[in-house]
Amino acid sequence: MRKRFSTGDLCGTMRLGAYKAAFKKGTKIAELNGSSDISERHRHRHELYVDYKEHLEACGLVFCRLLPIAPSTYYEVIAKRTDEDRLSTCARRNIAIKVEIRRVFNEKFQVDGVRKVWRQLQRKGYDIARCTVARLMSAMELQGIIRANRSARRSVTKPRHIRSIG
Repeated sequence: MRKRFSTGDLCGTMRLGAYKAAFKKGTKIAELNGSSDISERHRHRHELYVDYKEHLEACGLVFCRLLPIAPSTYYEVIAKRTDEDRLSTCARRNIAIKVEIRRVFNEKFQVDGVRKVWRQLQRKGYDIARCTVARLMSAMELQGIIRANRSARRSVTKPRHIRSIG
């Protein structure tokens, strides 16, 4: 197993070690803790807070404290939302695939599901995994027509006391 050193790309998956953190004064967590100081250890992916912070604050969530990330990291993630050149190659490929998925889905009158859209993309020469097509279609809120469940249709018999005798 390869060892990771503290001087390398940690990819946001390493434990950062214990460090001092402070809660905002007047928040419920600071009140429950009895102090605004705490020592934290946790795994962290900084994109989570950057991507959802504004939306969560608009919904009324109060952030007691944020992880110590560089402002340049925050602004880089924000810039990626508008500038396609800053996106990773995987994200750029997903955008291109979404365009093709939308085209194939509309071409077939919006009735084909993941499996048929995936097969059509393979026929067109795209080397894409079926699970990738499923993930992207779900993100785009596309869904094929679902076949009726034939076994669920049963005739409803009249109760015994209503049936005619004879």
